[in-house]
Amino acid sequence: MKDRIQIEFVRGRACPDCGSALFHPGPRGGLAHNIKCADCGSTFWYSPPFKSERIDPVDGAYDLTVTQTLAEIEKSPPEETR
Repeated sequence: MKDRIQIEFVRGRACPDCGSALFHPGPRGGLAHNIKCADCGSTFWYSPPFKSERIDPVDGAYDLTVTQTLAEIEKSPPEETR
C-alpha cells in the first residue's frame, strides 16, 4: 500500500485514492508538506525525495481556500516564523 502511494505521487503527481491533481496545503517544515486531496479529502505527508505516507487528518490544519498542484506546493516558499 505504501509503495502504491509513492508510485502514484511520483508517476502521476496525483492522489493515489482518486487521481485528483489538486491538493490543499497544510502544515509544513523543511521539505515536508502535509497535503489534503481537494477532491476526496485523503491526507498525506509529502516530502520528496522521501517516501510519502498516509496521515490522520487534523481538522483546521489545511487551508481549504487554497488549491494547488504538487509542483506548486513544492515551489511555495516556507512561511516566516517568528
